[in-house]
Amino acid sequence: MKAFALFIIIFAITLTSNSQAPPGVNYRCFGLPCPPTTVFCQRLQYTSLNNTLMGTALDCLDNDLTILNSSANIQPNPFGDWSYQALTRTLVQTS
Repeated sequence: MKAFALFIIIFAITLTSNSQAPPGVNYRCFGLPCPPTTVFCQRLQYTSLNNTLMGTALDCLDNDLTILNSSANIQPNPFGDWSYQALTRTLVQTS
């Protein structure tokens, strides 16, 4: 139980750690520039119904999972005639 409580405390600190961004720190989600209040990143990749195109949507998310910045693009499907769908979420990256 103590380990779970420690995990919750560390998780809460992580969620609030970006609220006061130090000067010169850049926040990025999968290469997408994000505002300093970004906590999570989300990338959705999917193929079109006929499997000829691959769409990618990138989102910068805050504590409430509100989208702060986003980007989307479509390109030819690199998997040929195969369908593909993936959702990836991670913490924001800083540099």
